[in-house]
Amino acid sequence: MIVCILITVQWNPIVDLIASMTSPYDRDRFVGALIVAAAATVRSADFDLFALDGDGGLTGILPPGFVPGRTAATVCRGGLEDAAAAFRARKGRDLKDDEFFGLFSRSPGSVVVPITAPDGENLLLCVVAQDMRDEDLAAFLGVARICLHLYSIFRERDHDRLTGLKNRSQLEEQVSQRLWNRAENCAQPASGERRCQAEAGANWLAILDLDHFKRINDTFGHLYGDEVLILLAGIMRQVFRRADQLYRYGGEEFIVLLPRIDRDGAMCALERFRAAVETHDFPQVGRVTVSLGAVEVAGQPLATTVIGHADQALYWVKSHGRNQVALYEDLLADGRLTDEVRGGSLEIF
Repeated sequence: MIVCILITVQWNPIVDLIASMTSPYDRDRFVGALIVAAAATVRSADFDLFALDGDGGLTGILPPGFVPGRTAATVCRGGLEDAAAAFRARKGRDLKDDEFFGLFSRSPGSVVVPITAPDGENLLLCVVAQDMRDEDLAAFLGVARICLHLYSIFRERDHDRLTGLKNRSQLEEQVSQRLWNRAENCAQPASGERRCQAEAGANWLAILDLDHFKRINDTFGHLYGDEVLILLAGIMRQVFRRADQLYRYGGEEFIVLLPRIDRDGAMCALERFRAAVETHDFPQVGRVTVSLGAVEVAGQPLATTVIGHADQALYWVKSHGRNQVALYEDLLADGRLTDEVRGGSLEIF
């Protein structure tokens, strides 16, 4: 005889939220988890989320799929100003955990919670509810701690400790996802092949490499070499868009993934970065240059193929003067990329 026992479990939003946290998540998933946490703990609430920029201004940053509450920003205006002032008063000092959750500004029917994300970004979450109970707020702050701690763990695993950029652990997955999305979109284009190319083909990958980096280490020492890498990562953050994904690929090699941008825009961004590095005054070291090889993420069978093509373009730049940007497709089209350039035992890095 077989006995089947059916157990009915009442699932609730908090359990569902915690379950979703077991998968790695990026900044958008982190802030999305905060919104879901607030929605699960504070009843009938409106929400909005803001980032505090370097000039003290506020920018709405709700991730895709979340709609800001119609009353949130207006009702929380005073609290937002107070919380922004508290952030500015810190003058770069990191908040301890107790301070982090103790700075929130509360008024009848609303609360503003300042949050410092693990990447250093200052966020202000505005929650508006007519009947906001103390226990609801306490529950939200507890779940917010879980969100923050888990995000810190994932970020530690997926980011380079020296530069703070992403490491290569998720690079192939990101490139593969773009190849898959393009293939899926182009299989059934909404309104012709041109739209398919415009929507799905506008992704670019570039490998950049510091020129003569070994010479920098040998001449000035590895501490100054590390400082150059840190400053280079800072220039990358300044030049490229928030949507662009920045990686330290290994050693003095970095990768930037440029989504949703046309060819001219991508090449302009890469050239702007190259020029920014060339004109930057690196302490003790002085002038540093960088070489870049780029390729469109479109039609290749594998992510490793995409990276390999960008690497071939970089190799060409390294063997033809350095300190320039080359596109793999252009090198192929005009015959500059030959077997002699693609292989060989010449040491040029």
